[in-house]
Amino acid sequence: MGAALTRDAAEVVVVEQPQLFATVSAGVAGRAPVVVRAQNVESELWSGLAAVASAPLSPWLGLEARRVRADEAATVRAAAATVALSTRDRDALAALAGRAARVEWIGPPFPEELPPGERRLAGDPPLVLLGVDGWLPNRDGARWFLERVWPEVEARFRAAELHVFGGAGSFGRVDEGRIHFHPSPRESAEAFATRGVLVVPLRVASGVRMKILEAWARGTPVIASRAAAAGLACRAGIELLVADDASEMIAAIEALGADHSRRADLIAAGHAVLRSHHDAARIAWAWEQLGISLTGSARRG
Repeated sequence: MGAALTRDAAEVVVVEQPQLFATVSAGVAGRAPVVVRAQNVESELWSGLAAVASAPLSPWLGLEARRVRADEAATVRAAAATVALSTRDRDALAALAGRAARVEWIGPPFPEELPPGERRLAGDPPLVLLGVDGWLPNRDGARWFLERVWPEVEARFRAAELHVFGGAGSFGRVDEGRIHFHPSPRESAEAFATRGVLVVPLRVASGVRMKILEAWARGTPVIASRAAAAGLACRAGIELLVADDASEMIAAIEALGADHSRRADLIAAGHAVLRSHHDAARIAWAWEQLGISLTGSARRG
């Protein structure tokens, strides 16, 4: 990477992982501004995990959160600009780094509409937990849902079935009763079945939930925790239903089942968010304007 940075001319260099900022900055050696595109506020994730974990893991997570926070603040201050994916993360990173830092909000692009999955999932409704393997906050949220929420949902809704994608490896479980464990889908559309409901029960979150954007695009209604919805330009009860405990989850599932027009309203409002905040052309324009402001010249061609 260092050789490429030395050899190739660049007007602006964008770093996706803040941990690479020092290496990239040294390779560029002042020849081009370096922008950090922050996928989330990583120190918030560590702090959140410390809050929900038990001893002896919690103190270690808290210590790591403080270390990451210091590194994160230093990186944002040193970068020519930092781009956050949500207004919430923009404000958090700006507060972390101080007035001298330049922090902008440019959301991720996403299509307004995608075809729904063709696979039919069992259940009425089929509830979906997606992306459980590979990311600790996902596993924590799924475990909490399985242990604290699902037993009450199962007792209340006799036809409901739960589909956990990517979860068997995390929990060492196989299909049992009305819980089905699937491998991570080869194509994400497999998890967004017609009549399905995406449940995003994160207790710890930062950044933007891409699975929620995809659910909107594919016409799947969403029930999400407040933490999961926080990074999105959405309103509780308009684009998605917000639920943080078993009673709220039951009320949300009941609302979707009792009023079929509610599903259509949520999906239409989700499409509107994608159109307004995640349009690829608008986002490309925002990146171009950022580049112009950093270099003083528009790209030709």
